[in-house]
Amino acid sequence: MLQRETDQDKLLTTALSWQYRPVSRLAKAGDVAGQYMDNRARSLTKNTAIVDTWNETLPVGLREHCRLAEVKNGVLEVEVEPGVYMHELRLISSELLEEIRSRCGRAAVKKIKLCPTEPIGGFNNL
Repeated sequence: MLQRETDQDKLLTTALSWQYRPVSRLAKAGDVAGQYMDNRARSLTKNTAIVDTWNETLPVGLREHCRLAEVKNGVLEVEVEPGVYMHELRLISSELLEEIRSRCGRAAVKKIKLCPTEPIGGFNNL
């Protein structure tokens, strides 16, 4: 009878083993947080270089009418007021892209995407 109970215990243990995670898979919260912060720091460094290059190369007259939105999958999205500002930025976007690529090689910006937006420079809509 005793042999049968241990067999049942073994069977029960193996049936429920999928519910228990091995200790080796668990990670300390501090380690996970550290890895996340390292990844974010690299991303922020890349983005800071892009923003600095953008601000240095963008003509002064356009700065008030456009802003960087995000960098995702090699595409730099820029929000720009429609009309003249969109047209001017479209004309110089290839030069801006070349400058960003030369200064920020690690950022791997492949394309600049212009997105129309509401007036940015603080204009009042009447």
